[in-house]
Amino acid sequence: MTRSAEAEENREPMKPDSFRPLAWAALLLALILGPGGESLSAIAVQKTARGEVLKLELPSAPFPHRGRQDGYRYGDAYYPPDEHYSDSSVQVFIPAGFRARQAVDLVFFFHGWNSSISEAERDFHLFRQFSESGVNALLVVPELARDAPDSFGGKLEESGGFARLVDDLLEALRGYGLLARPKPGRLVLAGHSGAYRVIAQVLDHGGLEEHIGEVYLFDALYDLEELFAEWIRGGARRFVSVHAAGSETSATAERLIGLLRASAVPLAVARDEPAQDWRKLRSRVLFLQSPYDHYGVVSAGDQFRGFLSSSPALVH
Repeated sequence: MTRSAEAEENREPMKPDSFRPLAWAALLLALILGPGGESLSAIAVQKTARGEVLKLELPSAPFPHRGRQDGYRYGDAYYPPDEHYSDSSVQVFIPAGFRARQAVDLVFFFHGWNSSISEAERDFHLFRQFSESGVNALLVVPELARDAPDSFGGKLEESGGFARLVDDLLEALRGYGLLARPKPGRLVLAGHSGAYRVIAQVLDHGGLEEHIGEVYLFDALYDLEELFAEWIRGGARRFVSVHAAGSETSATAERLIGLLRASAVPLAVARDEPAQDWRKLRSRVLFLQSPYDHYGVVSAGDQFRGFLSSSPALVH
């Protein structure tokens, strides 16, 4: 993160990542083969009351990547590649009652600094919020820099990297038997804190631009406001940014608001209230000032669920 990491650095140290089950009903290990019989992904299946959780290993996942093959230094600390940049996991949550269609809607959630896919689910109750939103879509959580203060997005920063990830993901879901001949439907990108960078890179040159219709930033607007402004100006796309009270993201939000107003883009500025009526917050471009802290902006008021439930694009 280029401007601030105070909130991230003050966080308690993370425990090593693991696939901690909510309630194991079954464990299935399988191998999904791509065209020609090559190995596309290993898969673990966890069944819960809210749906199924698949943990895939995809070749197009953000890491490993040559940009972190020697690890990473931040300040006086060194983050070796085998511990922080070698995990190719992509977690997929299939909510109970999901209705498969040829075009599948996907919601991506990108975690921030000093976190992991399992930490994000645990800290933000992602599966519960997603399930309660009622959207007929899949939640996809790729592993980024694991337990490291680093916003680098690995393969997702490469041109077409996001499109390759979606292709591999859909092929794995076809091999799993969930989808027959899947193709991408509507795509939503959401992220917390340092995830702003990977989201901006995906919007700029990740591919599948015509499918990405919504972006949710949770106290994540630290930089690259010009890239977000360019994407917002590009068409009928929904953009929501919520920032914690006193956060440095507030200043970046003001700069982005200025860029958009200079381009005559309609937008709304509101407060993230504890008992929010999300139906009233359907503005195409929305900036929310939250009373919650850096981590509370995702789940203290079930904000993730609220944004999804008020989505004009996703099927409910």
